[in-house]
Amino acid sequence: MAATSHSVLTPLANIELADSAVTNTSVDNASGSSGTLTLYYVEVDNSANSSTTYLKMVRASSATPSSTGPDTILSAPAATISYFAFATGMDQTYLTYWATSTAANGTSQTAPSTAVTARFLCKHA
Repeated sequence: MAATSHSVLTPLANIELADSAVTNTSVDNASGSSGTLTLYYVEVDNSANSSTTYLKMVRASSATPSSTGPDTILSAPAATISYFAFATGMDQTYLTYWATSTAANGTSQTAPSTAVTARFLCKHA
């Protein structure tokens, strides 16, 4: 069978964000969006850490990690790369996030021992 390629009529995503230094400091409005944003895929590279890292996201233009309750928490086990796909997409409005080794919310958010890398595939409306 010969390989073929075809044009995609409507691209799934039109923004790819990559952050190689995610810590417990909020990355505010990373996509620069000011309206409808749909998140389809997140990859969290936690391979450099010996404990679970939690990527926390909010649908707000900014956040204070110790007091802002996340809308979404993605858990990346120790020493792994975790992949999260959202088939119909998640409405985000804004993409603000941080990473922590602390599972609880509303407390001091401890940074992972080594910063993690996060990749996002999104689409502006």
